[in-house]
Amino acid sequence: MPPLRDAGAAGRAARSTRGAHARRQVPSRIGSRRGRNGPRLPSRARDARRRRGDQDAARAHGRRRRDRAALLSRGAVGVAPAPPELHRHSRLRGVGRHGVHGDGVSARRQPRGRPAEAGRFPPPRAVHVASQVLSVIEAAHRLGIVHRDLKPENIMIEDLPTQRDFVKVLDFGIAKVLDPIGGARLTQTGVVVGTPAYMAPEQAMGQRVDERSDLYSIGVICFELLSGRLPFDADTPAAFLAAHAYQEPPPLITVRPDLPPKLAAAVDRALAKSPRDRYQTAAEMQRALEDAIAGAPATATAPLPTATAALAPAAPRLTGSPCSRCGEPMPPGAKFCPECGATTGRATRAPTADDARFAELRRVLPSTLIDEIVQMAPAERTERRDIAVLSIEAGGPALYDADPADAERTGADLDRAVRDAAGRRGGLVAQRQDGGYTVAFGVRTTGGDDAERAVLTAFDIRDWVADGNRTRHARLEVSAAVHVGPARVTAGPGAASYTAIGDTVALPAALARAVEPGAVVVSDAARDLVRGAIRTHARAAVRVRGHAGAVGVHEAIEPLADADRAPAVDADAAGFVALPDPPLVGRRDLIAAVGARARDAAAGAGAFVHLTGEPGCGKTRALTELAAQLARAGACVVRTTARPGADGRARVVADVVAGVGGTEGGLRALGVDAGALRILTACVRGIDATEPIPAGDRAGALAAAVRDAIERRARHGVVAVLVDDAHWADPPVAHLLAAWAADPPAGALIVTAARDGHALPWSNEGGHGTVVAPAGVAIVRVEPLTPDEIAAIASHLLAPNAPPAAVRAVAERAGGSPRMAIDLVHRLIETGALRARDGRWHLTVAPETISLPDTAAALFAARIDALPAYTRDVLACAAVCGDDMPVAIVTAVMAGVRDIPIDRDLALLRTRGLLHDAGGRVRFPDGRIRDLVYERLPDGTRRALHRAIARAIDASRDTGVPPEVAASHYAKAGDDDLAVQRYIEARDAAASAPARRAAILRGLADAARAGLSGPSALARNRTLAEASIELGELLVDAGDLDAAARALAEGLACAQMDDAPDLIARAKRGRGRARVAAGKVDEALRDLQSAAQLASGLRDRSLAADIHIDLGEAHERRGALDEATRHLLHALELAQTGDAAALRRAALRALAALGRVRLRSGDPAGSERFLLRALELAQADGEHAIAARVLGNLAAVHHARGDARTARALAERSLAMARDCGDRIGVARQHVNLASVCAALGDAAAARQHAEDAYAAARAAGWREGMAAAAAARR
Repeated sequence: MPPLRDAGAAGRAARSTRGAHARRQVPSRIGSRRGRNGPRLPSRARDARRRRGDQDAARAHGRRRRDRAALLSRGAVGVAPAPPELHRHSRLRGVGRHGVHGDGVSARRQPRGRPAEAGRFPPPRAVHVASQVLSVIEAAHRLGIVHRDLKPENIMIEDLPTQRDFVKVLDFGIAKVLDPIGGARLTQTGVVVGTPAYMAPEQAMGQRVDERSDLYSIGVICFELLSGRLPFDADTPAAFLAAHAYQEPPPLITVRPDLPPKLAAAVDRALAKSPRDRYQTAAEMQRALEDAIAGAPATATAPLPTATAALAPAAPRLTGSPCSRCGEPMPPGAKFCPECGATTGRATRAPTADDARFAELRRVLPSTLIDEIVQMAPAERTERRDIAVLSIEAGGPALYDADPADAERTGADLDRAVRDAAGRRGGLVAQRQDGGYTVAFGVRTTGGDDAERAVLTAFDIRDWVADGNRTRHARLEVSAAVHVGPARVTAGPGAASYTAIGDTVALPAALARAVEPGAVVVSDAARDLVRGAIRTHARAAVRVRGHAGAVGVHEAIEPLADADRAPAVDADAAGFVALPDPPLVGRRDLIAAVGARARDAAAGAGAFVHLTGEPGCGKTRALTELAAQLARAGACVVRTTARPGADGRARVVADVVAGVGGTEGGLRALGVDAGALRILTACVRGIDATEPIPAGDRAGALAAAVRDAIERRARHGVVAVLVDDAHWADPPVAHLLAAWAADPPAGALIVTAARDGHALPWSNEGGHGTVVAPAGVAIVRVEPLTPDEIAAIASHLLAPNAPPAAVRAVAERAGGSPRMAIDLVHRLIETGALRARDGRWHLTVAPETISLPDTAAALFAARIDALPAYTRDVLACAAVCGDDMPVAIVTAVMAGVRDIPIDRDLALLRTRGLLHDAGGRVRFPDGRIRDLVYERLPDGTRRALHRAIARAIDASRDTGVPPEVAASHYAKAGDDDLAVQRYIEARDAAASAPARRAAILRGLADAARAGLSGPSALARNRTLAEASIELGELLVDAGDLDAAARALAEGLACAQMDDAPDLIARAKRGRGRARVAAGKVDEALRDLQSAAQLASGLRDRSLAADIHIDLGEAHERRGALDEATRHLLHALELAQTGDAAALRRAALRALAALGRVRLRSGDPAGSERFLLRALELAQADGEHAIAARVLGNLAAVHHARGDARTARALAERSLAMARDCGDRIGVARQHVNLASVCAALGDAAAARQHAEDAYAAARAAGWREGMAAAAAARR
């Protein structure tokens, strides 16, 4: 391996020699495969004088004379003093007090030492060395300097008294300062500068280089330190250049398999061909290397440094006290001087935050915890990233010729429009000296849609100009251009700034000036990013002054349709479960009555039994049981129905003939005469054989033929004819049944079934009265089953261990109908509400959420039609009242209609399964029954009943009905003013009940929305905005993200219409929180940053503190822990000026978020300290929702420690609290956590169940990220 410069023992021995002789003794650079500052590789060692000559020759190689002059003309670098931050950097050489020296050696001090040992470095030492190199390079990059020739020869190692492997970077001889647009480029296309063995691909191809080129070179050095070889093996400079440009390097793990995989992957990323795929800053690469080695086990053969010291910060601030020996300034908290190595004794703590800022917080939190919080404050960090820049050019001849006052007014309007449009999409606006605007996207927060937001902002401004020109005296003309390029971004919790690199700002400004008014254009770089969102078409390339070559330009036409839809996660289909046949319960009297008539038929006499009852009470089920028992007794059973078939004709006669005789031969065997045989055979075939008979005698002829066949078959045993749905009988069947009722066939038992309220052929009166039949007909009434009998059916179906809650729910909702009970059980199984697991049934939903099957509507509609008129009025009043209304209110309303008691009506409705009045309150067994009754009422009747109910509630405050119920009825009656007044009273009374308050706010928003067209529209608009925003905030806390998004969108629109910045800030904050909860962190950051700016402008420090806590939580979800910590500390500082309650809540939320930050940082112990204190505050203040989430975080801490049992107990407590608070997302999150914990404990069944419950809860909340996590847990 090429040795690094080592100032070891030989170097220390030479330190005592100072002067000219010592300065002339420069160590040799020895190596078989190291290059110098040019496109050639040296062969052997040379002294420093000759080496400098070789470097000059290498720089001149392949260039024309003017290129060398251009290189030397960088005297701006050579003569201008370098910034103190750079030339004082303890590890940086080659940048002296007079700037960057061409020979690469500091004028103040010459390096000396001996070559380092050959071979591979142990991973800890390699990372230690590389980390120090990256610290130096980060400092140079901040000043716009790119080294361009990093290699082992230019890295020197010294052993100080307090630290081994103290690294210094040498030889900035060909360093490049990044130029703004229009500046001369140091390298021209096709010209190569640097050392081929360590050269980045873009540098090898003579293209533009930047900071990421240095990171590639450091990646090559790391590869060499860890493997003992270069990534590519070549013999000539050209071969090295080609390899770096076109060949993929071998994965480091294949060269040295014993390396930690994360470390090998970190080095491989630095060697990516495209700069976009590498690390974007030296600080990012430094963190990646340190994180990769932090968790790797140390080996016996990997010697660690003899003494450790903190790595140089990304932004060195050498403002500490001077060294007592050499006088050089030292970094704060340093234990030794980086210049001379002298120890400083006791190190002082480097304060990262002003302790005075948190004086008020000490009243809430212990001082030790505050000190720990203060120490968490990260140094302000600047990072390099790509930003989207929108340049806007405004003007026009009409503007210049207009009246100065009009022009000034137009300019002010334009300024406001630009800032508003940019602020809505997270842009940072700056007005240039030439009057144009530069809007940067991706500074405050970055995402993949920065360029798209820039283009959409340009569209908004163009549309605003076009709309205003219709009425504006001074007409405007605007053009816009969007470009994407690099910048150095410094983002703090309260502000953000950027410094453009290269032509990032100048290029779009030049493009905007070059295109015609009204055009919005994008550069090639921006077009690649907006291709899937904005429709564009190519334009002619534009030549921009100071830019090499023509610039590709595309005109932005319009946004494309939004096709970005998150894939829905399908739930598992419910499996088919075979249930046993239901028993016949509660029908002993019916069976006994029919049995007695069957015995009469067996004795030779005819018998006729009619079953009647309400729809769904079990008549069909009774006929089925009768048919089975009669068949077991040896009777010839014919089961048929009078309901018409698909051809519109009843099959009663055909079924009876087929059941009695079967075929034509069977009828002949019975002795049926020829005339009757012809009629009956034709009936079986569907042919009317009675046509030759006169019309008045046809029905009699058919009835006589059927009677003859039945009586002949009855000679061999009882014939039982069971006819269901007799009320559907057509005239021929009705004549037949009437004849049988008057004179039943001998030896036959006729049983019919029909609904109440239908006139039958033998009845003397119809309507709703009692059926009157001939004397020989026995009328048996089939009553609805009792709840206990329905429960017996459900228990039988779900035997042997039916869940009691499911049985009770079925009994309450079936309305006495066995058919409904069976359908309900099947519905519970099909929807997954009942699941069979481990041989037992389990109810997975709350019993009150169980709804009736789809077949219930027709059943209950028929029952309602069969009610007496006044009972229907009572039911209508109850339907308008809604569930859980005191009976006293219903009685008071009905007293105004008819002054009679309603007790008998309520009892009748209970027996019909249409209403419950348990506990003195009216309830419907299912909402669809109420809806069915309510929808049948005329509009006028509804409004009158609503008004009467609201007044009855106002007049009877002692009934315990809350005021929002009266408000709801006033709103439905059309009395919007009274509704808003009652809702506001209810809102003020429900401050401590989030669920109730959310319902009140929803009603208040509806009432305010209904009054927008009235005279008080402005007041109603603000009321609507306030209600919608607060409702959205409550829904976010409850986890109902879809409803929250709708409410916040409406609130934001009303707030913008009202021009209320306080409400706009609250709405954007709520939308940001909803997006964080939904996993859309990048979009959330834009909303929260905009809200923070508005709150800052309003000087609302309490709101600003809450928003910065939200920003901290968003950055924590995103993994940007330093940024999260900055915002959280800034929030605590802002909260100092608020009241005690606001400060405690801010401290509580900040502690919970800081605990999650510490957990993500790999510090479970620190995380636990913060979370325990947050839990204590939450329980003391009654913040149960926050306490539930903190418990979940504590469960994660214990799970990370490997204590799965404690984690499970804490997660179960968190789950119970989240359920009590109605936090849907919290419930889903804890189910996911419990699935993971149970899997770790080996409880696979519980893990599966928690995963299924997590999916159901996440789906109910509209939390797609949670649905995906639950689906992954299920797999």
